[in-house]
Amino acid sequence: LSSFIGRDAEVEHLTGLLQSVRLLTLTGPGGVGKTRLALAVAAAVQGAYRDGVTVVSLASVDDPALVGSAIETAFGLSEHGGRSPAEIVAAHLAGKELLLVLDNFEQVVDAAPLVADLLRACPSLTALVTSRVSLKVSGDQELIVQPLMLPSPASPASTEQLLEYEAIALFAQRARESRIDFEVTADNGQTVAEICRRLDGLPLAIELAAARVKLLPPSSLLERLDRRLPLLTGGPRDAPARQQTMRAAIAWSYDLLFPDEQRLFRQLSVFAGGWTLEAAEAVCGSDLDALAGLDALVNHSLVRQREQPDESGRFEMLATIREFGQETLAAAGEADETRDRHAACYLAWAEEMSRELYWGAAPRALSGLAPEIGNIQAAFSWVVSLEQPQPRILDQALRCSFRVALFWRDNGLTSEGRRLIEAVLAKPGASDEARMGAMNGLATLAAEQGDYHRSLELHEESLVIATDFEDTLQQAWALWGVGRAFVWQGDIDRALTAYEHGLSIARRHAHREMTPQLLYFTGMALAFRGDFDRASEILDEASEVVRAAGLIRAEPLVLIFSGHVEAMRGNDRQARELTTAGLAMERKYGPTRTVMTGLVVMGELAVMGRQPERAATLLGAAWTIVEATASAVPPVYRERYEQMVREGRAQAGDDAWEAAWSAGRSAPLNEVIDLALADEPLAPEPSIAARLTPRELDVLRLVSTGLTDAEVAEQLFLSRRTVSSHLTSIYTKLGVSSRAAATRYAVDHRLV
Repeated sequence: LSSFIGRDAEVEHLTGLLQSVRLLTLTGPGGVGKTRLALAVAAAVQGAYRDGVTVVSLASVDDPALVGSAIETAFGLSEHGGRSPAEIVAAHLAGKELLLVLDNFEQVVDAAPLVADLLRACPSLTALVTSRVSLKVSGDQELIVQPLMLPSPASPASTEQLLEYEAIALFAQRARESRIDFEVTADNGQTVAEICRRLDGLPLAIELAAARVKLLPPSSLLERLDRRLPLLTGGPRDAPARQQTMRAAIAWSYDLLFPDEQRLFRQLSVFAGGWTLEAAEAVCGSDLDALAGLDALVNHSLVRQREQPDESGRFEMLATIREFGQETLAAAGEADETRDRHAACYLAWAEEMSRELYWGAAPRALSGLAPEIGNIQAAFSWVVSLEQPQPRILDQALRCSFRVALFWRDNGLTSEGRRLIEAVLAKPGASDEARMGAMNGLATLAAEQGDYHRSLELHEESLVIATDFEDTLQQAWALWGVGRAFVWQGDIDRALTAYEHGLSIARRHAHREMTPQLLYFTGMALAFRGDFDRASEILDEASEVVRAAGLIRAEPLVLIFSGHVEAMRGNDRQARELTTAGLAMERKYGPTRTVMTGLVVMGELAVMGRQPERAATLLGAAWTIVEATASAVPPVYRERYEQMVREGRAQAGDDAWEAAWSAGRSAPLNEVIDLALADEPLAPEPSIAARLTPRELDVLRLVSTGLTDAEVAEQLFLSRRTVSSHLTSIYTKLGVSSRAAATRYAVDHRLV
């Protein structure tokens, strides 16, 4: 009686298949909508069959031997002459052109040969079957029914656009059946979309959730979806029992499994975000045949397989099915043991894989880590939940924290990564040797969020332990972190002291990844102090080290840092060449911090070249990456960034700037990078004086009146060091080398 929502493309595809296929089976998990789709297809094609369509529901049949009788009854036939029901049906259909729809075949799948026999005996018969289990008979064309299409959380859509998605339209329609005034609006649209995403786009789950809007607004409904199954109940009384709750729908499939298959299914529910065959063999009971069991679970639509770009097989469960599996795992008393094995497996794997992460073999490490980040977080969460973890597992978690922290940072998981490492570090019983790396990883995340005091504290504590253990890699990393904490707060001298110490260790012990990292951060610190020549020398050395060592992920960062320095000293064209080269190399890795830095540099160059709308687009996209990675903008960058935005806004006007900024925020990243790389001609070269920033002009005017650095600093509420840095930049841009020459230039060009 309720309307059939969407699936237009599937109906069209299936009606086309039925013109050339005589046995078509729709498979998929419980609640995905196989029956409704089959009935929609049957209605669409019934005129194409001379003798129409007959639908046989097998939901109440649990004995394969009774399938023939059920089909016989559907045609109103009766047994006589000692013939079997199958023979009677075959005789009746022998001359008929008909579509036979067999619904809910999974619990009688052993009767599949009967269907094949009927088709052979009746040349004008076509069969359309729905089943959670593949029939596996000759001539069967299987089509897996997928969940409904969902909007991407990364691309916010308008209300009208949301309702074009079948999952959202289904929720809205079924919600109105419970509450006639319900509408998807601008206020609740994103919440409804997230509800549908959390329910995997499963039609039955969406319908059961939508029925709850009679009591719960969408926001309250979403809050309760951490545990889906208790909420997804109360289906129509006239629906089969297995469709009245989501738990019953999944239990229907689970009960069809053999005991070993049920045990494998339960244990696989500990995986988060999917798994490989090798992981299943490592985590699940050693007495289980994971390969055969996975084949059965895929066949029963409880697990689905998806191909990776590298063609490696990967398996996953829909979230509602996984929740059912976790319930049964706990009920069987197998949860603790299975989660222990899962944590040990993934922590050991992450420790091994993360050794490659930065910088040399990063593409393999990144492609390997990305799909497993859910499993790594689940492993950490399990360790955190234990009152006293095993020392071996605790040390594993701490050791891999060092590198995995960087992956969490670069994938917008800074807060979650920081929470997990903090909690693991708080567990008693870990060795200091494992703790020092975790401290460096945690300190890196703290700095990303602007907590420089905590970052410095952790790096310094790690440095003490690393020195005691003579771990020179961790010493170098800690010194890099100490220097970064200082430089981001503007204390350049102390930063350079830490970097110099770290560099001496990294060079002496040939730490190929730390040497360039310390070099290019040293270069940036020197640039912030205004020592551009020395900064360029250091960055050139970093580039040589990176290329010699084959550190393919470090090269674009060094290029972009070098471009940044050239932009700071006013060498626009060289800055553009270096930065675009780095962006072109880095773009394939997605919205990384390196891409963000490159866009900021290109935005600055656009401001300096009098291209404010281009600048706004690039900077808007960069800010989106800042937000996605949950990064804080360090004070040493903030002043320069805000100054750049003020200049660009003044050039463009508020309305034009805001429009271009918004366009950059919402545009696909690749399009923005294409804009950054485009060889767009620069505006005519401005005069040297015009290229001074507003703050530099303020400093120059006051210096030209005879004020000392201290007096200028007091007037402008700056530190003496900052005034000195501005003067160095002014001298470079004006091509002068003294205070007197700068004053003469200012007077000659009427700047004072």
